Amino acid sequence: TDGGASWTSATVPGPSDLEVAPSDPDTVYGVIFSDLLQSRDAGATWSTTLTDPGPFGLFGPSIEAVGVDPLDERTVWVANSYFFFEGFPAPPQILRSTDGARTYSVQFVPDTEEWEIILNFDLEVDPTDPDRVYVTSWGRAPGSFDWVSLLTRSTDGGASWDVTSFGVGEIPWNVEVSPVDSNVAYLTLTGVQGNDSRLMKSLDGGATWNEVVTPLDCVGEVAPDPLLVDTIYASCTDVWVSRDGGSSWEPVEDSSFPENLSVWDVTVSDGSPRRLHAGSSAGLYSLLTRPRMSIGSACPSGGAATFDVTNASPTAAVRIFNGDAEGSFIMPPGRPCAGTELGISGVQHFRKLSTDGTGNGSVSLNIPSSACDQVYVALDMTTCSVSELAEP
Repeated sequence: TDGGASWTSATVPGPSDLEVAPSDPDTVYGVIFSDLLQSRDAGATWSTTLTDPGPFGLFGPSIEAVGVDPLDERTVWVANSYFFFEGFPAPPQILRSTDGARTYSVQFVPDTEEWEIILNFDLEVDPTDPDRVYVTSWGRAPGSFDWVSLLTRSTDGGASWDVTSFGVGEIPWNVEVSPVDSNVAYLTLTGVQGNDSRLMKSLDGGATWNEVVTPLDCVGEVAPDPLLVDTIYASCTDVWVSRDGGSSWEPVEDSSFPENLSVWDVTVSDGSPRRLHAGSSAGLYSLLTRPRMSIGSACPSGGAATFDVTNASPTAAVRIFNGDAEGSFIMPPGRPCAGTELGISGVQHFRKLSTDGTGNGSVSLNIPSSACDQVYVALDMTTCSVSELAEP
């Protein structure tokens, strides 16, 4: 509840999927041992809301993924594994509740002539358009031993569905939709049987997909930035970030991250300030997503220099401060971003600039020769996050 600064153990063991309702953070749903559990008090206590649905007994479907309507915490989507046996009714793959997980209606049943078994991996409800729902799964046809990567999608709240196949030898592990633009979505295909992982991108809400670059030929989970449409984070060996929609990648460098960290999951909070959370083999890490600043050199003689700021909030004010050295100056009470540590001492307010719709901005400033040995930081006035130190 404090942006990852402190943690307490939940009273429920090892959820395989966990979703917090965007419209009510106290409402949480978790998939535990094929059952769906619900918490109304931010995880302090839990109750079971749904077990394996239908009269299928031991061989019946099991709940594997859950998603929550971004506008209504009472509307919940559930994806079940699917096993079809002759003589039994076809089990549902996707269910929906509109009364807070008390009752459910069937939304999608696979074609029994096409699919005998379906195993689900992820369910995503568009964060801005609740009528768009995505489910990733593995499907196996009757009489076949090949597992096919599938994406099942609805754009009308479950009234109709389409299924896209991505071939065999890959697990469709994770699907994410940009909170900035519903048309932008990402799908990770984790390689098995010696295959490399792939990252797919859609610019039309999942209707078509194209492969983009992956860091180190591996990618597990992706997390689109909640403010910058072209910025995405990916888990692999370490955490990687792309600032151009997946065309190129660079590692997220932070002193709190051990080297060669095996990262399983990554997510970005949309609070102020934004935080990047990474789940790994060594534990859970949380760090601020910082703006970046570079300074075109005008030193040692001084003169005009260009200050370039990237990865800040879009259409936002950014203040540039300079100081004598690295330090621990804190923005005072009553001022914007009060309590934020700038990381420098002997602080002076140097100048401000405005960013464009992509979170980038620049300004040309005159640096006197006496300020050439000073350090500079950029403060994002929207998220109150601070860049690392820069020198001219």
